[in-house]
This record gives sequence, structure tokens and C-alpha cells, in this order.
Amino acid sequence: GTFRQSRAASGIADYRSGISDNNAIIAEQNAQLALEQGVADVEDKRLETKQKIGFERARLAAMGFFVDEEGSSVEILSDIAVLGELDALRITADAENKARNFRQQADNFRAEAGLGRLASKNIKKAGDIDTLGTLVTGAANTGTTFLATRTT
Repeated sequence: GTFRQSRAASGIADYRSGISDNNAIIAEQNAQLALEQGVADVEDKRLETKQKIGFERARLAAMGFFVDEEGSSVEILSDIAVLGELDALRITADAENKARNFRQQADNFRAEAGLGRLASKNIKKAGDIDTLGTLVTGAANTGTTFLATRTT
């Protein structure tokens, strides 16, 4: 009874710990993917910015502006470059935040797994103690019954 119940409960705790361990692995993988996606998105943003600068250079030149000399056309191109780089930095920061959140989630899952293993261990001990208590009580009752039958 009690021994089997404690082993079953311990098994459930171990199983849940295993699930938490797996979830921690998945969260770590998600963190890595978030960083990799961030790198790819930054590359895309920088390419897009270069395309915008090229388009704007062609547009300004078609309108008769000197695009390689100082003046408003250079400022326009510079503004496009700066804004594009700011976007790239925001993308990087967002990816790092996502990765940090996934890593925090992984830490939480690892803690949960550790608590589950501890619970499993404690459940087993409690079951062993309860079983031992039952055996001692049974032996004491048997001894009492034996002594009662001998004195009569």
C-alpha cells in the first residue's frame, strides 16, 4: 500500500522533472535561435538601408543634385544611413532581450526539475519511514498479542 504509493508518487515527480529538463533544453535552443534570427534580421536591415541609399542617390542625381559633395543631398543620405543603423541596433537589442527571456525560462525549468527530484527523494524517504513504522507497529502488536496469550 504505502510503499507502492510512495514509489508511484516518486515516479511521477521524476517524470515531471524530466519534462522540466527537456523544457529547459528547448528554452536554451529558443534563446540561440532568437540570437541567430536577430543577426539575420540585422543583415537584412542593413541591406535594405543600402538599397534605400542607392535609390535616394539615383533620385537626387536625376534631379540634378551633386550627391558626393557637401550639402543637403549628403545630409539626406547620411540621415538614411543613421536611421537604418538605429533600426539595426534596435533589432539586435530585441533579439538579445528575447534570448535573455528564454534563458530565464530555461533557468526556471531547471529549478523546477531540481525541486521535482528533491520531492521524489523525499517522497521515497517518507514512504520508507511509513513502511518501517507500519512494520514496527505490526511487530509491537504481534508481541503484545503473544504476551497476552502466554499470560492467560
